[in-house]
Amino acid sequence: FEDVTSDLQRLVSLNDTVLLTTKRAVLLPPSLLLPFLTMTLNDPVLKSKVAGILVESLDVAHMPRRFSPGDPFPQVELSTTPHSKYAWNQFGTGASHRKWDFPVVALSREASEIAVQKAQSNAVKQFEYPMHGVTFNYEMHAKGDSKRQVLNPNVGPPHHAT
Repeated sequence: FEDVTSDLQRLVSLNDTVLLTTKRAVLLPPSLLLPFLTMTLNDPVLKSKVAGILVESLDVAHMPRRFSPGDPFPQVELSTTPHSKYAWNQFGTGASHRKWDFPVVALSREASEIAVQKAQSNAVKQFEYPMHGVTFNYEMHAKGDSKRQVLNPNVGPPHHAT
């Protein structure tokens, strides 16, 4: 994958998906991640408007208490018993084994606060330039924490404002 650069927009409910008018980096609370990902699987128009997803870590009260991106029955295709419907991992969603066509990144609490501020600034300006943007790259884990990626003045489209 190549780097993906896009403007930042925060969604606080699934109804906000109608506000995605162009391809953007979507900032989501954790409680919306799985429903939003499911929507992108079933709605190709919505999927085409998602450059990537940033998952906030601010609202601990609404974080899923039990979540696993793994499968409910790991390696079910290798099972030799009829118990393939048994949920070994009862909280498994299988999310980590799907092809999403866009990056999904979990932010630290501090990076979440910064991203929310930047997204709110974009919304106040009604997504008129200059806007705050995000660059997703597949070296993010090697280059430092998510806060450094959000604050990096070299990250973002040419109209990126800090």
